[in-house]
Formats: sequence, C-alpha cells, structure tokens
Amino acid sequence: MNTWTGWTSGTVVTLPEVPEGATLAEAKGESQKVYEIAGRPGWLAKLYRQPLTAPEEDRLEALISLPSGMPGADVALLDRQTAWPVARIVGAGRTVGVVMARAPGKFFATVQKKFSQDASTPEPLPLDWLIAANESITKRGLRAPDAATRTRAVWELLRIGALFERHDVVYADWSYSNALWDQDTGEVFVIDMDTCGIHHRDWIESPGGEDPLFQDGSRALTTYSDRYKVAMLTVRCLTGHRGADPHAAYGRLEPGVQQSAFGKELERVLDATDPTDRPELADLLTTFEVCYAPGRRQAADGTNVSGEVRVRGRASRGRGDELPDSGGGHTANPPPSTPGAANVTGWVPLRGRPRPSSGAPPASGSRPRPTSSPGTAPAPAPQPTEPRAPRATRTTPPAARPTVSATRPRSPSRGRRLGRVTTQLAALLGVAYLIAHFLLGWL
Repeated sequence: MNTWTGWTSGTVVTLPEVPEGATLAEAKGESQKVYEIAGRPGWLAKLYRQPLTAPEEDRLEALISLPSGMPGADVALLDRQTAWPVARIVGAGRTVGVVMARAPGKFFATVQKKFSQDASTPEPLPLDWLIAANESITKRGLRAPDAATRTRAVWELLRIGALFERHDVVYADWSYSNALWDQDTGEVFVIDMDTCGIHHRDWIESPGGEDPLFQDGSRALTTYSDRYKVAMLTVRCLTGHRGADPHAAYGRLEPGVQQSAFGKELERVLDATDPTDRPELADLLTTFEVCYAPGRRQAADGTNVSGEVRVRGRASRGRGDELPDSGGGHTANPPPSTPGAANVTGWVPLRGRPRPSSGAPPASGSRPRPTSSPGTAPAPAPQPTEPRAPRATRTTPPAARPTVSATRPRSPSRGRRLGRVTTQLAALLGVAYLIAHFLLGWL
C-alpha cells in the first residue's frame, strides 16, 4: 500500500467522511483517539485533544502537500516507509484531526509478556527492541537481529532522515517508539509524521535522546538537531547499546568502522559544539554506503559526488576486479569497465556534494559474517528485500587486445605501391618520346 499517493479522497475531509471503526488508542500524547476508518482498510483517523490553531493548520496543510513537489524517488521512499499525513479532518470549520496510513503488517510482531508465558496479539514493533542485547530480545519471543538486519535498519533510518532534511522537514521526535522495524529484513517505518515542522519546530522533550546543544525550549528545533538524533540512533542500532551517552555506543563500533569516513562523520556529529558544524545526513548516508558496501556506489555528475570512481580498461582483469577493504571490511564487485580506457587502471578521487542514496540497500560482501553480540557492533551489509536478476555473464572470454609497439611498423604493401608508380612513370616517358620523334622530328 502506498501511504501518500494511495489516498485519493482529497486533502480535507469532514468527520462523517471518516466513520469510526476499531479503536487503536485513546488519550495518548496529543491525540484524543486513533481509530481505523470504517470501509477504508489501512487508513487511520487521529483526532486531536484540541482543534489546531490557524498557524498549526497552515503547517499541517503545507506538510500534506509537500510531496507533490518532490522528485519521484523521494515520493516512492516516503510512500513505503513513512505514515505521511494525507488529509486534514475538519469539524465546525476547525481542524480536529488528520488521516494517515497504518503501518504495514510486517512491522508488527507478537511479543511475549515479561512475567508470563502468554503472548500478546500482534503489536507494532518499535525500534526500542532493536536497541537491546540479543538475549533480552529472544526472551520476549522475538528474533534476534543479526548484523545484516541492524545494518539495513540504519541504512533505512539514514535515507529517511536525509529525505526529511532535503525538504527542510524537522521531525524532532526521533524516539525509540516512533520508528518501527521489520524483524525479518530490518526495514524501518516512521510514524507520527503529522507533528513535523517545516524549517523549524517548537522544542519538545526527547527522553533518552536529548540533544546537548538544544537542551531546553530556548531555541526552536531545526534539522541541525535532527542530525544529532539520527546519528545517536545510528550508533545505538548498530551496537544494540542503549547507554545515556552515545559515545559509549560509538566506542563499540568495529575499529575499521571508526577509522572510516563514516566513523569520522559520526564523530563530528556527536562532538560538535556548534550545530552548524554537524555534517548533513546526506553526507552520513553516503559515507555509510561507502563503508559498508563500496561496490554499490553509483555514477553521478561531477558537481554532485564525492568518493572514488574506478577507471579500468578491458585488458585489466583478474584480481583487480575486487574492491579493496574500506573501513567496514567488505568487498563487492565493481561496476562494469568503461569503454575507451583500455590501457588505464586505477581510482580517481571525486570531490563535491554527495548525491542522494542510490535507492538500493548495500549488498553483502565476500567477507564471512561475524557473530553479532551486544559488546561489539558487527559490520556486514544487509540483503535487499527483493531478489535481483543475475547479471548476464560471458560464455567465452573476450578476445585479447593486440599489443601496440612504440614505433610504427612499415606497411607490407608499401613496396608494391612504389613498384606500380615506377612502371606508370616509365610508360608515360616512352609515349612522350614517340610523340616527339614522329611529330616533331627530334631524333
């Protein structure tokens, strides 16, 4: 189900148009009630405790319509992995609620109760369960996340966070309960999108996710604060270490990850004393992809890319087809060689702003997957959700390219051409002699 483009009933609806079905929550947070819309499977109505003010209505209306101006790739991402608001619910001329999609079933799980053997009915699986030791997770009847699952979850979080930042959306409430995950694949789904701000948002408390540079309500929250909160979730999801200080979780990353460009960008976010010194989430995403799956980097225009691109001729084969270990310790197959560079092999560094994510999850490398534990963050790459068709392979090896010498050899037909020219000149001289002898009487 598409969570934004799938709604076709307009951006403003009345209460009678969203009849009440099963109630999912009452008196929770800023909502009075959340219920399924009768006759509209997969869609929820959230009614507020108080009608929105005029500025709040304008903010929500702008947020609802924002995807209409986004590139198709961004719309596709939010369509799959966010509960983006789709319509305001009005009553007596005021906005009293909002319509949004329900999270897909794969983000629900049956959790065993803590002090009994009874299991709950399927309930949303918050990110809170991913930031825990595997032993604690399995005790509650859930599947312990392996390294690929943790890495996939981080990749998804970074992609969603980078999308928000590209469009100046301030989510702010990056708490453990507002992002759900799929225990089979590591996919992530972000909920409670209706309270997002554009450009800024009023300060809110974030238990367990406090930003040291935005500690109270003295300043509005911006994307600079989102950068810190997403980085904090990143290190905690990779390591499973909750701790009040995210530096403790950072210290549990593998040394190769800490020393990579991704690890250094993480450290910059966590250590910055000025919010503007925090790297963009797009930078964090790019370096993450390079660290965990360098073979998945894609070509881009020269003004909007960073990293390296491989230049390889058709004659350069063998061990050169493997990418070097880069931080995460993973290798992958490089992109196909570029025609026209048959005698050049190597890596060319590129400089510029990173492009948005390629849209495909990092591929698995050839290094054996280490056993995950709560003490050290593993660094394998995740598997994509859908299988990809295998690339066509050559059935016969390509023809060897002939070696070109430094000096140009003489063409074998050159002597024959000179002989023909000499014969023609002799014939012309003979004809000229005969004409002069018989017509002019010279000799």
